[in-house]
Amino acid sequence: MKYLTILNQFLHQNRKKSIGYSQKEIDQIEKLYDINIRKDFRTFLLHAGRSDGGLLGDTIVMYRDYYSIRNQILFQLTLENDLPDYNWLKEKPFIFAVFCETHYCFLKTNDEDLTVYMYTEGENEIFSLETYFDDFMIWLINEENPNLEFIGDYIGELILIK
Repeated sequence: MKYLTILNQFLHQNRKKSIGYSQKEIDQIEKLYDINIRKDFRTFLLHAGRSDGGLLGDTIVMYRDYYSIRNQILFQLTLENDLPDYNWLKEKPFIFAVFCETHYCFLKTNDEDLTVYMYTEGENEIFSLETYFDDFMIWLINEENPNLEFIGDYIGELILIK
């Protein structure tokens, strides 16, 4: 995964650490959000699901510490409310990034290939970005933080910790 190479470079360069989820916790996330987590997305959650150490900041929605778990679940249903004619839930979507506060990037977790899709507020349409998760994350880094500078500590939580 190319993203992990860049993440590790950033972490070393900035003397930071990322925070991921365990396999068991990822299983809990799958159940709670009714999604499928596989391949590069699973690897991402294992290494940086809670925090990337400040690489992308709260562009990654899961890192928004001001979101409670309930808010995260409700946020994941945002597009269902915006697009009532779209049979949304069968796709098992998961929004993982938002930029310019109007562009929602997500995976249809029922898809095997981890294509990234986007919904832009006000356009009322979903379209494929024709890129896969790992390549999208590289693009996002190049757009949001090409110099790999520390943006800020953002640590989010998708599940209740016992």
